Amino acid sequence: DGVINSEDSCPNTPAGEQVNSDGCSSSQLDDDNDGVMNNIDTCPNTPTGETVNTSGCSSSQLDDDNDGVKNNVDKCPNSTAGTTVDANGCFTLASNNFTFETISETCPNKNNGQIKISAVATYNYTVSIDGTNYNLSNNNLTVGNLAPKTYNVCISVSGEAYEQCFVVKIDPGSTVSAKTNVSSKAISFSVENGTPPFKVFVNNNEVLNTNNFDFLINDVKQGDLVELKTAITCEGIVSKRIDVLDGIYAYPNPTKGNVEIVISDANDEVFVELFNMQSQLVSSNSYNVQNGKIQLNIEQYPVGIYIVKITQNQQPLILKLIKK
Repeated sequence: DGVINSEDSCPNTPAGEQVNSDGCSSSQLDDDNDGVMNNIDTCPNTPTGETVNTSGCSSSQLDDDNDGVKNNVDKCPNSTAGTTVDANGCFTLASNNFTFETISETCPNKNNGQIKISAVATYNYTVSIDGTNYNLSNNNLTVGNLAPKTYNVCISVSGEAYEQCFVVKIDPGSTVSAKTNVSSKAISFSVENGTPPFKVFVNNNEVLNTNNFDFLINDVKQGDLVELKTAITCEGIVSKRIDVLDGIYAYPNPTKGNVEIVISDANDEVFVELFNMQSQLVSSNSYNVQNGKIQLNIEQYPVGIYIVKITQNQQPLILKLIKK
């Protein structure tokens, strides 16, 4: 083999085989000490102590199903070619494979909520919603007529040991609600619940159509009926009768004599009449409104309950006053 005997570590090299400087051919060497000679060892770097097959490969070096996970850690050794697997070699799907959309009940007691599911990868999916099974069509599914509550949704793939579960919630339908603030000339709305666009009617005449949740209606008068309606009829109506007393109050009340009456958006002058509980006129006078207030003194009158009639813009406003 070209190596003199005194230096030849492998004196019986088969004729014709290439040797190294020690006179050894690959059929005489086992570099990884796995018991399989180099010339037939397809896994030349077997970790020490691992059992190998006739090709010199251990399970940590083999991937029989070609899924990228070695046999020794592959818990699913027969994965279908081309499928995505996890670190255990088992079928899995991307974390963003499924998209959920929930549509709440439109109005209370309608039980018309919806769950919509779409998938990115194409497989034969089975969807279980609280134990009822459905199939995705063209990677999409819509399930309707659902009552408002929390649902358990599990998705499996035909032919694969795979299941992924989710929790989704259908919210109950709501009725329209709004905070209102009334002055002698305007009413403001702050909608808390309801579906836009919103329509506002004053005495059955539409005056506003808006998608805003906060808005102001001007030029309303004492006694006007203002109604707020949403895009969904069954959400109901917010109805408000204009009463400018909402912006008038007396302080202190009860009082020993002096009392301050706050009058929102009043004219420069108002006419005030004071009646006792026997409907007898006690006093009447005109008062200048300063900084939205007038000063009234009933110190000279007996203890009891009095009715204050304030006239502004030709509209009478009634206020109860207690003398103590």
